[in-house]
Amino acid sequence: MLLSCFTGIAYSDICRLRKDQIISDPDKGMYIHLYRTKTNHPAFIPLLPQARKMVSLYIGKGESEYLFPTISNQKSNAYLKELADICHIRKRVTFHVARHINSSYPLKTKNLQRLSA
Repeated sequence: MLLSCFTGIAYSDICRLRKDQIISDPDKGMYIHLYRTKTNHPAFIPLLPQARKMVSLYIGKGESEYLFPTISNQKSNAYLKELADICHIRKRVTFHVARHINSSYPLKTKNLQRLSA
């Protein structure tokens, strides 16, 4: 789910994300190249440093062609609900919500960086 927060990738695309879809380019850094499950449109998604760290943890692991081990969306959402309860978060938290965080995250961090300077 955290990768989705940093990239905006949907659950269905995270489940199908293969190791060979992670592209490392010396000039442009690291990015994901995939075709979206829902629309079949190509997507080139640059990876922020936090997302690079997450991907790096999984890229050389396991024998599967897929980057992440997956669980069902329903089970994922159940775990998120449990974590939200533990953290006293009153909002409804689902995997889908993570997709929408990525558009506001850079704005928030840019403002925080400006405030700390």
